[in-house]
Amino acid sequence: MEDIFDIVNEKDEVIGDAPRSIIHQKRHLHRATHMLIYNNTGQILLQLRSKEKDRHPNKWDSSASGHVDRGEDYFTAAIRETIEELGISPAPDFKEIAYIQVTPQTDNEFVKLYLGHHLGPFKPCPNEIKKVQWFTPNDISELIHRHPTKCAPAFSFIWQTYREKILKEMES
Repeated sequence: MEDIFDIVNEKDEVIGDAPRSIIHQKRHLHRATHMLIYNNTGQILLQLRSKEKDRHPNKWDSSASGHVDRGEDYFTAAIRETIEELGISPAPDFKEIAYIQVTPQTDNEFVKLYLGHHLGPFKPCPNEIKKVQWFTPNDISELIHRHPTKCAPAFSFIWQTYREKILKEMES
């Protein structure tokens, strides 16, 4: 059975719904969440997407990410996706750190980005994730800069947003 997502307008207001394939085929605006999980040393967990994924297989991506299902809110989707993808329960105590407007880089998705702390152990869902690995923030920036094709495009854009936000907070 195919997932059903809300279709939203340019103000992120629900105006309908459709199956996942139609949403992507017709490039409807819709919603997604990305979660970054950090450890005690400030490293960020990234996932290498499974080769089975229909979009961006074998690419590095956020710790967990996913679409917001029909009738679901962003935070509920963040918790659900993290538990499903990383096999942890409960999910981290997430803090929303960014709300990203629709752009071509996010595949026509409004995105809420969450940050949370967790040490594992992680049991990645093999249909979703090939492996997970801890990276320093500088290593992630270097990976995106030197090997952009090894990362999911939305993740690269979201990481830039995250880094800009962190730098602004450090300056204030």
